[in-house]
Amino acid sequence: MAYRQPCDTNSQLLEHEMPKMKTKSGAKKRFKVTASGKVKFKQAHSRHRLISKPQKMKRKARGTAVMFHSDGVKVLDYFMANSGAKRRRSKPYNPTNDNASATPAKAAKKATTTKSTATKKPAAAKKAAPKAGE
Repeated sequence: MAYRQPCDTNSQLLEHEMPKMKTKSGAKKRFKVTASGKVKFKQAHSRHRLISKPQKMKRKARGTAVMFHSDGVKVLDYFMANSGAKRRRSKPYNPTNDNASATPAKAAKKATTTKSTATKKPAAAKKAAPKAGE
């Protein structure tokens, strides 16, 4: 009868790693990630029952399209963990500072344009010239 070797629980705990993040197989088939990190997808409504759909709808459903930023972030985070793309996180919205998301050059330009419109004085009412007969 063979005896088991006693195991060292501390070494087993140290060797244990978290499981790998796997890409969802459905996402692999439906989405492609561009080099800049955007997510492309195939347009819907172009597979069946095409007779009852207008030509304009079928025309717009051709090819691929790029997802909106917020939807692309969700797809990359939840379904395509190992896509190799840049991980894009959405920036938190700061309602007190509208220039937070803009680049410094754009923020300065926006500040100067808002100042110039705020400091403009209303046009002074022109004095009416007296009529010669009066």
